[in-house]
Amino acid sequence: MKLKIAFPAIVFYIFICFGLIYLAHNIVLQFRWNKTMGIVLELKSKADEKRQLYPVVAFTNHLGEPSTAAIRQSSNQPFYKKGDEIPIIYNPEDSTDARINTFGWNYGFPIFFALLGFVALLIPSHLWHIS
Repeated sequence: MKLKIAFPAIVFYIFICFGLIYLAHNIVLQFRWNKTMGIVLELKSKADEKRQLYPVVAFTNHLGEPSTAAIRQSSNQPFYKKGDEIPIIYNPEDSTDARINTFGWNYGFPIFFALLGFVALLIPSHLWHIS
């Protein structure tokens, strides 16, 4: 006899909560952080994952000073190349803390995560089994 354990719905609620909290966090950043355009200086790879690339950008901060920031968002297929101008959002208290400011980065991932959890909740529980 095989023991079947139903996949707990709490996992899907965690997906939904994580997505909504991350979405709310990104919305707050839109109001608190400064927006500008930056120029991609180079693409660097993460130390632990050579295939994950992130851009290093140069921009002028709100004080008129030149700044450089290594963007935290990375991908294995870079969306930008050296010399591209990209929209960024940065912390006015620390201009080295910056992010790419596009719909996909700010809202796409959190919405996808929340929707994934919501859709999974719609699947009948008797179909979720670990054997």
